Amino acid sequence: MSRSFALVVVLALLVPSFAVAKKPIKRKELLLDALGEELAAKGEYTDEMYIVIRKASGCLDSDRNWEREQERPGDNTPITQIYEMLASSVVCWQGAEKKAQKAGETLEPATAWISARARYIEGYREFINGIHAKLEGDRVRTCKRLFTARDLSEAAVGAAAGLADKFETPAGQAMGAQMDTEAKALKGMVLSEIEHQKCK
Repeated sequence: MSRSFALVVVLALLVPSFAVAKKPIKRKELLLDALGEELAAKGEYTDEMYIVIRKASGCLDSDRNWEREQERPGDNTPITQIYEMLASSVVCWQGAEKKAQKAGETLEPATAWISARARYIEGYREFINGIHAKLEGDRVRTCKRLFTARDLSEAAVGAAAGLADKFETPAGQAMGAQMDTEAKALKGMVLSEIEHQKCK
């Protein structure tokens, strides 16, 4: 076998490995950059980790849609529309949570924050569902949905408890504390409505 032929064979075998080489992901500013900064502070912030944070940031950006609709003056947005928008939000956060969990312990504490946010959105959606039943005058469904919202909001509180302490960076600690506050506020709203409706 000639040397030139042998060289061609070797190069042919190497081509596939060159073809599958991954290009570095072009990173851009994300809403949840604080989670990425935390990962970088704890060690390596890989492209795979960045993809998870990008997914969660997309969910947070989408949340602005139902938040804006809910805050419109005059209550012009039908509550059913907000509920449906929250349904998409729930799916998005659950998807982000699965991606984060798949990454393993290396993604902590970002995964803990994403999970807490997923529980919060689940609880908030069911609370809105309860308010929808209330507006329709169906007390039985109202109470049933509010009890479900209570259970989900308690799960959110549990997921957010001590979250700030899991972070080392000031931005991460602030995010953890805010998530804890929001989860407790949701539970308070749900319990207040249950009491107001005299659900038993």
